[in-house]
Amino acid sequence: MRQSTITEGGEAAMTDLTDLFGEPIAVYTMTDALADGTLVDAGDLARDLFTWQVLLTAGAWADCVAWSEEDSEHTGAYGQSETGRLWDVLWMTFVAIRRTPRAAGDEQVKVELYRISTTAERALEPEPEKIELKAVVALHDDGTPVLVISLPEED
Repeated sequence: MRQSTITEGGEAAMTDLTDLFGEPIAVYTMTDALADGTLVDAGDLARDLFTWQVLLTAGAWADCVAWSEEDSEHTGAYGQSETGRLWDVLWMTFVAIRRTPRAAGDEQVKVELYRISTTAERALEPEPEKIELKAVVALHDDGTPVLVISLPEED
């Protein structure tokens, strides 16, 4: 792994990080995270709003997107679907990014939305709960930017 630094003369100098720190003990890549389900690709639906690939953490997916027929039966919230819930997350993220003023050093955007919890008690009309997510830009293994949507406490 090489890192570029700028010398006093303004020239780029390459430093091999393995010379400084030795060989890595373990490497866990974004590709590994996608393969093991730690990250979930939002797929083609995200391309309607975003140029970059959009990934959700497994926690954000489970809390805001995942939905089954059993969830409809348990909560009484019929008409919910994973596609619709994913669109809600993507749209509210898009709106939050557009509305958030940019400032130097900003690392994340707060995303607020309402969703029906899969653990909600059965009701004729279940009450949506307001929740918060965060969106950050990260670099994929190949250096391309990706948008990662996660729960606020997740890294």
